[in-house]
Amino acid sequence: HYSYIIGYKDGLLRPYGEISRGEVAAIFFRMLTDKTRNEYWSQTNSFTDVDADAWYNTPVSTMTAMGILSGRTAATFDPDAPITRAAFTKMAVNFFDYHVKDYDGRFTDVEGDA
Repeated sequence: HYSYIIGYKDGLLRPYGEISRGEVAAIFFRMLTDKTRNEYWSQTNSFTDVDADAWYNTPVSTMTAMGILSGRTAATFDPDAPITRAAFTKMAVNFFDYHVKDYDGRFTDVEGDA
């Protein structure tokens, strides 16, 4: 079992703080099996705001290569922004490869990609 939620360098977890898009990418990256992580391992992506030396580069690059996450735009990921519930849900659905056959439209405030 790997720790998929890791605290901050100051030793705190900050359970009531916001979580960033980069942090969520890292959590899902840590949940991959070793086999899957090795198969899709990547340190390159097309996002202009994900530097090669950023701590979240490998998770974002790998999860993008797998098709699990996407950017806010084709060129930006916005890794330091707080993640929305919609974006988190989309990432989780992609991670677990869950597909809804017939969405009943019960959430009237959800439109388009998250």
